[in-house]
Amino acid sequence: MELIARIAELIQAASGCSEPQAMARARSVSDTAAPLDYSPWRHGGWYVGAVRYPDGACGCVSRNYVDKKWRIVCHPLPHEQAPTFPNRDAAARAEQAIALAQYTPERIAEELAEARATMKAIAERNARAA
Repeated sequence: MELIARIAELIQAASGCSEPQAMARARSVSDTAAPLDYSPWRHGGWYVGAVRYPDGACGCVSRNYVDKKWRIVCHPLPHEQAPTFPNRDAAARAEQAIALAQYTPERIAEELAEARATMKAIAERNARAA
């Protein structure tokens, strides 16, 4: 199964959305040429709508630092070693690459199993409450 279909499967399992909605979201997350969309982050940076990690976390970039350089907020390297970027788009594209690299078959399978277990537990809880 191609990567976009696997990402869509994971999105659908985690969110309960329809298959067409999941496919659209998977395409937007995996399209490195699509325009980026941003929304303000409460700590002064920007959420990046087109960046989504396998665990559901979204991308976030900021220049809310003493040196005012753009960074990936949750970069895996320590702050002192994390790269800086000339602008918001460059930081967001770099984070998109980091997120997409995490969509390995093993990681997708792990997250898919966890999402399905969570959705099952929610359904069982709701059935007991009804």
